[in-house]
Amino acid sequence: MRVQFEATLDDLVDLHERITARSKLARSWIRQGAVWSALISAIISGIPAFLVAYGIWGILALAAGLASVAGLISAVTALLFYRDRMRQRYYAAFREQFGNRESFPFEAELTEAGIWTRQMGVQYMFEWANVEEMKLTEDAVEFYMYGGSAVAVRKRAFASTDEEQQFVDEARLHLNASRTSSNWLR
Repeated sequence: MRVQFEATLDDLVDLHERITARSKLARSWIRQGAVWSALISAIISGIPAFLVAYGIWGILALAAGLASVAGLISAVTALLFYRDRMRQRYYAAFREQFGNRESFPFEAELTEAGIWTRQMGVQYMFEWANVEEMKLTEDAVEFYMYGGSAVAVRKRAFASTDEEQQFVDEARLHLNASRTSSNWLR
């Protein structure tokens, strides 16, 4: 069964985030980045707050307290907006790769051999034995591969819920068959 749709930059960023969220190592890098961002932000705002407060009032405890409050507010703000900054970096990376394109034709086909995809003239074949998990989300049918790759077929690719269900059923059939064959990876 073959489907096609227009993938957007939002789709690419969303899938990249979902792939990253599946990796313990990548999640630890994101946590480390968030902590460092908060710490640096706290220092950048705390030191000037301390210097200004101490310069105006000359009271060490007051200056330290104001610097702590300024640093805490800055750190919390950095943590709250860290995900948005990461998303903007993903957008920038994809814009660097694809230019000003806002959408990309994407095709996916379920075959006995695996999941075939084509996007912007590049074709991939993911064998069923390499599919670690198929996940149904509110907006996509996602296939996660061993090794960190993924394919997301957005629900807008289907003309109806019946067509979507047929796609899911066929994928499950192939996945189950691959799990019982001798070439299954796990």
